[in-house]
Amino acid sequence: MQVSFNPSVNFKGNSIREGVSKTAKFFTNISEMTKASAKAVGYGTMTAGATFAGFWIFGAVPRTVKNGSLEAFKSPIKSLSTRGKIITIAAGVLVAGIELIKGKLRANQKTANVDHQLKTGHRTV
Repeated sequence: MQVSFNPSVNFKGNSIREGVSKTAKFFTNISEMTKASAKAVGYGTMTAGATFAGFWIFGAVPRTVKNGSLEAFKSPIKSLSTRGKIITIAAGVLVAGIELIKGKLRANQKTANVDHQLKTGHRTV
């Protein structure tokens, strides 16, 4: 039974090494994807907030003040343009997606290290 997508790593049978490998890779994936999810939520929210603030400060506030209204301060979300709302959401989702992809790549790299360590028999400190 092949454990990983790397054809050079081939553990045969249900050995203790295979069980250790599966367990180590499972916890490595969980750990890395949890970190990536936290970063995605944090960075995505910060990006969306900064984009929203930019559209609000440089778009909605001058437009409503010029018209003699203070509606931008009473309901900032309603005063933002549709284009600004869409770009804000897209920027937040894009940054969050990039962080998740980076986390998955990091997890794949660490699981490849687990395979390598179990195949060669040496450990790195």
